[in-house]
Amino acid sequence: MALRASNSIKLENARNLMAAVNFADVSGLKLNTTVNIHWSLVDGCSDPRKRQAGLIEKARHWLNHRKIPLTCVWVLEHATGKKLHSHMALHVPKGRGAEFKRQLVRWVGPSFPKALDVGRVNDRGWFNYMIKDVEPAFYGQLGIHPANRKGRSIQPIVGKRVGVSQNIGQAARDRWAAANSTKLEDSFLS
Repeated sequence: MALRASNSIKLENARNLMAAVNFADVSGLKLNTTVNIHWSLVDGCSDPRKRQAGLIEKARHWLNHRKIPLTCVWVLEHATGKKLHSHMALHVPKGRGAEFKRQLVRWVGPSFPKALDVGRVNDRGWFNYMIKDVEPAFYGQLGIHPANRKGRSIQPIVGKRVGVSQNIGQAARDRWAAANSTKLEDSFLS
């Protein structure tokens, strides 16, 4: 089956990302680290999607070895003047940030300066930036500042453009809601 191209993040995908971020907080696995990768600046990167999937898998193994489940959300973008790049937010155990960053540098491999940027999540502004490729008509509904509109992707993205780890995905949230006799999303989505 051929991969489809999309020009924006669908509203339901943006809401799924938002609910996943909030559920990570409830689960005690708050997304505390951002990873931005400009794949065109990474040596030998002919397939950014495959490299991103490999990076997520390496992070999964690294975290599992430390008895921490991979907890992340990610988006792919193709913004004005840039090539395909990714934004991720994930949970890294307290005190392991520097070690994780060293591993990321090794996993990404040789690259030009500014290909890889790792930071800390300080507020929800990073999330609004991540989902800026949703249709601008939904910015108000999702609480996205209109200034984010200028960085929207202009090139279509072929294939999957957003993702969440299974432990904060819809099925995990539904299981939690059933076990706690509550509807999780109602208390978090605006």
